[in-house]
Amino acid sequence: MFASVETPVGTYERLSGSARSDWHSAFPVSPLYIARARLLFNQARSTAQRRMIWFVLRGHGYGCTLLTSDALLAQTTPVPYFEARLKHVALSQIVASEGRAHEFDLQFAPLHEHIRERWQDIAAAWIAGQPLPPVQLIQVDERYIVRDGHHRISVAYAVGATTIEAVIEQQFVTNLHQ
Repeated sequence: MFASVETPVGTYERLSGSARSDWHSAFPVSPLYIARARLLFNQARSTAQRRMIWFVLRGHGYGCTLLTSDALLAQTTPVPYFEARLKHVALSQIVASEGRAHEFDLQFAPLHEHIRERWQDIAAAWIAGQPLPPVQLIQVDERYIVRDGHHRISVAYAVGATTIEAVIEQQFVTNLHQ
């Protein structure tokens, strides 16, 4: 049921396989927390839909999704000898995704219904005070790309957090002379 996840700054226990999407049975969570998580998802999803409509009406097309990692990493150079570190990162600095940009808007509100179950499980765990592993990020100058932890970041936004604990796994700097 649990798998150890090795990160450069430590080992974390994480639910594995099918149990990973079933947090409410792995961690006893009150029905009140589950109901609150359901409400938070509905609010976040509704906000994302309104924001999407607003972008389309303003002529921006569907440009309210996250940037892709490729877009942010274009014309950058990796920092040599970078050592991963654990730190708190402002949610507003996390602007791109490695592989899931189409699932969340610019403020990590969920854009699709298929995200609901996992999102609500994480939200219920957050509300219940269950420890969640740090998200995994890539730093590009003063901005960040999510490698792992999209749902946790989305929930953090929904509950009003301003920062999140993260492992910074890689760092890149913008090439100034190209």
